[in-house]
Amino acid sequence: MQRPSLRRLLDQGLGAKLTLVTAPAGFGKSMLITEWIREQSYAYGWIFLDERDNILVRFMEYLIAALRTIQPGLCDSVLQYIQETRNFSAETAMTLLMNEVQALNQEIIIILDDYHVICEPSIHHGLTFLLTYLPRNMHLVIASRSEPKLPLSVMLAKRQLVRISANDLRFTADEIRELFKLTVDKRLTKEELVCLERRTEGWIAGLQKVNLEVPLRLLRMLF
Repeated sequence: MQRPSLRRLLDQGLGAKLTLVTAPAGFGKSMLITEWIREQSYAYGWIFLDERDNILVRFMEYLIAALRTIQPGLCDSVLQYIQETRNFSAETAMTLLMNEVQALNQEIIIILDDYHVICEPSIHHGLTFLLTYLPRNMHLVIASRSEPKLPLSVMLAKRQLVRISANDLRFTADEIRELFKLTVDKRLTKEELVCLERRTEGWIAGLQKVNLEVPLRLLRMLF
């Protein structure tokens, strides 16, 4: 379903360096970004992270792979540098990468999904360096269950960051009504909607589970 207020925040983020979406599991972070990015004219690369990616060279290889979905063959110099240089510098690698991105004649978005799994300091340092000198034609979107170890306060003060939190992602009673309208056999009163919002705290995963699995007659017994 459409959520215009969140779409506006994501659109607003394109004027900054970083859009940060933070919320616990099940709040629809990836779903929101997926629905939004499909409507954009920007080229984009999406990186799905897991615990095994806490190695700087692997992280850089994934970043290069994401960029190559936009422009094949991009960042050859970066790839050669990180693969041939033992204990390479994250700053040097990011500088080489930014030089190649800056030469592109198009706006691009890189999405880092599940960034909360990253705990390697060298990756945080490299990403901080990238954000500090980010090319004008590049924008980052980070989805995370927790706040990443990046200079968020500084970026916020400089208006380089747009944040979307769990509070923003929670469904209101009106949005819950729209969600349940999609199911013919579920017609809730205003009072029931308010109660459902309070019980689920607007958590989309919980709402979807109720909508798909709980018959209306049983649902009303919960109120």
